[in-house]
Amino acid sequence: MNVIKTVCIAAAAGSLALFAGCAQQGVVYADDTERVVTTDLDIQDVERFSRELAEALVSSGSLGASGEPDTVVIESYKNETSQPDIDRDRVLFPLLTTLNRSNVARAYMGTTVAGSGLKTVEAEQERSVFEGRDTGRKYDYSVLVKLYEDRARSGRTRQVSYILQFQVIDVDAGTPVWMDQRTITKQTTRSGMSG
Repeated sequence: MNVIKTVCIAAAAGSLALFAGCAQQGVVYADDTERVVTTDLDIQDVERFSRELAEALVSSGSLGASGEPDTVVIESYKNETSQPDIDRDRVLFPLLTTLNRSNVARAYMGTTVAGSGLKTVEAEQERSVFEGRDTGRKYDYSVLVKLYEDRARSGRTRQVSYILQFQVIDVDAGTPVWMDQRTITKQTTRSGMSG
């Protein structure tokens, strides 16, 4: 009888320890020695670069020089990386929001890049006509966005640079008024083991 009682108590204690251990585990964070090393592009890098480029554009003085916000259309987006699944909206949204929060621009998506229910310049133009405030002019500047990569390999070391480039075009003149880019380089080295 004592043996059965001891087994039951041990089983109950083991179950309690198991549940307590599960309750304490929660989220496990990797330290620097456990991180996965990859040359793939981290979308957070692209979002940060997009925001930095938009802030540089706002502070450049290229937009809103007349004292009134200019109408800006994100006209094209090209992803020329080996990662075609990069979410376009996550690249363009920081640009769109930074421009719209500034006092120098009203930014819209062009129909060729519009997605996720974002307001296009064409929709805004239709609303302007409907409200009787049509100026006959669609927009002042167009923005061209390009994301591409440059790959290099030397022995067991592989390096990939990702470049996010913005170019702003004056629609009337057809000339660029501002351009800039950001680059992030990632590098990995393969171990001597093959797998």
